[in-house]
Amino acid sequence: MKRRTAGWKLRIVVLAVCAIATDLRAQARDAPAVGKEIDIAEIDRTLKAIDVDRTSGREGERQSAAYLERKLAEYGIKHTRYDMKAYLSWPRSARLSATGASFAIFEAVTPAFSASTGPAGLTGDLVFLPPRRSPDDEDPGPLAPEVRGKIVVAPGMISPESVLRAQQAGAIGVIHVNENDILHEMIATTVWGTPGANDVDRIPRIPVVSISQTDGKSLRQFAAAGGTVKLETELDQGWTTIPLVVADVPGASDDFILVATHLDAWYHGMTDTAGTVAAILDMARVLQRHHGELARGVRFAWWPGHSFGRYPGSTWYVDRFWADLDRHGVAYTNLDGSGRRGSRLDAVTAGGWAGIAEFSRDFGERLTGKVGAARGGAGRVRAGRDRDSAFEGIGVAEVSVGVAGPGRGDPDGGG
Repeated sequence: MKRRTAGWKLRIVVLAVCAIATDLRAQARDAPAVGKEIDIAEIDRTLKAIDVDRTSGREGERQSAAYLERKLAEYGIKHTRYDMKAYLSWPRSARLSATGASFAIFEAVTPAFSASTGPAGLTGDLVFLPPRRSPDDEDPGPLAPEVRGKIVVAPGMISPESVLRAQQAGAIGVIHVNENDILHEMIATTVWGTPGANDVDRIPRIPVVSISQTDGKSLRQFAAAGGTVKLETELDQGWTTIPLVVADVPGASDDFILVATHLDAWYHGMTDTAGTVAAILDMARVLQRHHGELARGVRFAWWPGHSFGRYPGSTWYVDRFWADLDRHGVAYTNLDGSGRRGSRLDAVTAGGWAGIAEFSRDFGERLTGKVGAARGGAGRVRAGRDRDSAFEGIGVAEVSVGVAGPGRGDPDGGG
């Protein structure tokens, strides 16, 4: 059942790419047959080959990039590997303890680009922020002056914006309390890609951790009883070289669709993102066999550094190849997090920029016979900027077609 489900999900994306890359007459006639050529056994082989620690800047990431190069060569697909410089952050450890009438240690994780406390740790008074006005509230405004010199306890998953807001208000640290008891590996800087001289000051200078919802309730009780808390974080930060693999399946024109995912992972990271690393590799294999039928080419990229540098791979690429992307980039789709337990299979999610979003939803519904759920914000001129959405500034339309992940509050997925 799992293999059939994985094949169905990937065929949606393959056919969506085919629909954009071919003329509509050929798509209507040939695309369903193309989707059936997806080979789940080939995807399984790739998953096993990259089932290694793919921390960016480490050997597993380089080993996985080398595997992609070997398979692309085997498939006869033109490709290039760029060894690019990036400034990354690697979390090492985090600890949150509370002392009062009793002593407690809470399980905690620290995000990339949080600040290290040093061996002595950080002790301070807590200020609890109120709950968000709504689950989608992304701009609660500046923090009150009373957070200065305090450790802020904020609701929800870590976000770079919440860390920056706390730092600007004079807080000395941040504790995020997740919506459930899953601790998510995150990143705390608002800088996209490698920082320059004008934005290096936005790298966080305060320590940050996240804890579970259950521990958040206990922390509040400790604070109410007059207890004190101590934060301890340790991270490495610096320059390294990371591999970016880009492949091209040619079409009849120089125009192309860009299909990408990120190669690195928080350690082994099978759903985030070995599944999509393997999926788009097989998509490239299938489309290469049909390249003579494509009106436009399809370019594939496996971005490095995603989780440890906030999208340096895609940012580096758009900086260096913006003229080609501007002239010939037709659309961009970024795959991330497929195969999560708890994903909904009763609906198709699709979205993107206005115009192409409607095309995506119509296509998904026609292909699967399932109801299309809107994604990306109704009425928006442009899709929301997240993940490796580095191409919006030069007008490459972003598009997505897939299935919904676990809903908000789901014990397997969170928000």
